[in-house]
Amino acid sequence: MTVHTGDSSEVRRARQRLVRELDRSGVGAACCAAFERVPRHLFVPRFWVPDAEQGWELLDGSQPEQHQRWLDLVYRDEALFIRRDEADPQRRSSSSMPSVMAEILVAADLQPGHRVLEIGTGSGYNAALLCELAGPNVTTIDCDAELADAARSRLGATGYTPTVVTGDGFDGYASGAPYDRIIATCAVRQVPRSWITQTRPGGLVLVMLPHGMAQLRVDDDGSAHGRFHPFPFAFMRMQGHWRRRPPAAELRALVRQDGETVAFGDPAITEETDGRSPYFLLEQLVLFAFDEDVDLEGEQHGLVDLWDLSWVRFDYGASTVTQGGPRRLWEQELALYARWRNLGRPGRERLGLSVPADGGRQEVWLDHPQAEDRWPLAGWEPETGDRAVRR
Repeated sequence: MTVHTGDSSEVRRARQRLVRELDRSGVGAACCAAFERVPRHLFVPRFWVPDAEQGWELLDGSQPEQHQRWLDLVYRDEALFIRRDEADPQRRSSSSMPSVMAEILVAADLQPGHRVLEIGTGSGYNAALLCELAGPNVTTIDCDAELADAARSRLGATGYTPTVVTGDGFDGYASGAPYDRIIATCAVRQVPRSWITQTRPGGLVLVMLPHGMAQLRVDDDGSAHGRFHPFPFAFMRMQGHWRRRPPAAELRALVRQDGETVAFGDPAITEETDGRSPYFLLEQLVLFAFDEDVDLEGEQHGLVDLWDLSWVRFDYGASTVTQGGPRRLWEQELALYARWRNLGRPGRERLGLSVPADGGRQEVWLDHPQAEDRWPLAGWEPETGDRAVRR
């Protein structure tokens, strides 16, 4: 690919500022060169930005009064919301932060000639970056036909020719298999079996799980294993494969029930609620499958796991926790936290994930796939055909 000479000097300067920022972060020359060549502004002609008064504002680069602000944001290291749907939050889509894209591209170790499948086309910008690094054997799939059509048009207009497919990325795309790399840009609760079977032995599957990316190497026997990346990734959820949040009134009624009330316990656990904490990643992987916060009045707060409707209610004024449902979430939380501390507070990069060849339960482990310290992946459910069972 070549630099887009049709860019204005203003656009080139803006893009060069972004590339210098990425270069300082140490992502490498090849990755920086790809960002230098791909014109992000052509893939995000308009997007939504937070607005203090109206909630959200649509920023359109074709409007003269908005153009400069639009261009400044395009070439900042920020996520840009290209679709919003208040009625269905799972239908939202964004163009990720360039620095986050760069972390993924470096982790993918892309080489010219690699066959690549991207799960989640979005704007098409990342697909263009993949083409720069791997060549034209890139396939990208999105369940949103409108987004896929727009991305296909913009990719073609900028000289990139990946295969753009409208479909359910959970099933992968068998027509283009086997792949050297499969890269997901949306979060799943378990690794789809199709992603493993459609990757050649020795290939990599980069899977976004809640607050972490597993880097899975596919083995000759059809299993896959790999560690989590140290970067605290957080991506939008895959559409159609996540439990829908019930009405707020139903969740409040659930967590206001009578249950088993215990003392708050170990207050040190509150220091590990930041998304960058290694313990937070472990908790999200093995304890909570589909956790949803529930706003309550006063000094109370609730949490429900939509997987099995286990719940907890925190009363910070009384320093108590009330728990109910099939599991005692707070007891399990304290036990998991104590185990993590006793293990020496291991970092994110020491955690890994195994996907068995027989399609059985996926497991999180510490340091090695055969380690004694291992936990079932929360929310895992058997697949029928190419799909996870969804209730």
